[in-house]
Amino acid sequence: KLNSIEVAVVDEIHEKFGISYKDIAYFGDDLGDMKLLEKVSISAASISAPLYVQNIVNFTMKKRGGEDAFREFVETILEANGVLTKVVEDVIG
Repeated sequence: KLNSIEVAVVDEIHEKFGISYKDIAYFGDDLGDMKLLEKVSISAASISAPLYVQNIVNFTMKKRGGEDAFREFVETILEANGVLTKVVEDVIG
């Protein structure tokens, strides 16, 4: 079974905004995250996640959980979409 909290949130997002699992990126690093990691189109885990989690995600970050791994994931997505530089420029003005 999928973790009911994550599924409920994703289902709510789908109903409220019309966003499907294929349009969602998810970062997780534990057993409870695995089904949702397998269901979304872009998934990632930190290098400190167990191997059974790392083996199912699209990306394994170089950073450890709690040490900017999620930021690395977001920046990877922004860079892949060619907008990281613009986002940084917009923030620093």
